Amino acid sequence: MADGDPEEQAAFWVGVVTGSVQPEGESLQAWLKSGVVLCELVNTLSPGCAGKTSSREVLASKPQMIRRMKEMENIVSYSEAARALGVPESDMFVTFDLYEDKNFPAVVRNLHSLGRVAQQRGFDGPTLGAKLASKNVRKFSQAQLDEAKAMPAKWTNRGDSMGEGQAVKDARAAQAAKDAEEAREKARVVEEEALAREAEEARLVEEERAAAARLVEEE
Repeated sequence: MADGDPEEQAAFWVGVVTGSVQPEGESLQAWLKSGVVLCELVNTLSPGCAGKTSSREVLASKPQMIRRMKEMENIVSYSEAARALGVPESDMFVTFDLYEDKNFPAVVRNLHSLGRVAQQRGFDGPTLGAKLASKNVRKFSQAQLDEAKAMPAKWTNRGDSMGEGQAVKDARAAQAAKDAEEAREKARVVEEEALAREAEEARLVEEERAAAARLVEEE
């Protein structure tokens, strides 16, 4: 495993945790594409959390169109399990990021996030990613709290004690408002893009299901 390569780190971790072997010469994306290994991964971390999935044997027995649908359903099952385990939404990916290799770095990032969550949940197997920081709760005595309340105002309002002018305050407030508006706009754009991707994914999955249904009828 290459210490500095996130993709190789993820591949090594997935293989060791699941006991699966990545076929020689096959990319990580191709290995994970069916969703089987991913479901094995989360089920190892938390038995049964992926719910009902399609195994390699089941997939191999299906016609191509139905197999594609089942593989994507496996990926969805993995994603739902990862969320349930505690992977942040910001570290999730949509099905076609993996299945169509639209954004595989997002998949690698997701695996590293899952590795950190696994450590936090007490998984005692191989690790991936830096351990998430645990909450550091500081406790103060009543005497310390009383002392803090009694401190002169100049220590808790440094700007006023240094004679900060109203113009400077207004400028800072205006900049803060501008920054907040820019942040809201960026969040809106990101949300719209995510919704568009989800809608496209749903449309493609529905097309796959319709095609699979027609294939079954023809048989």
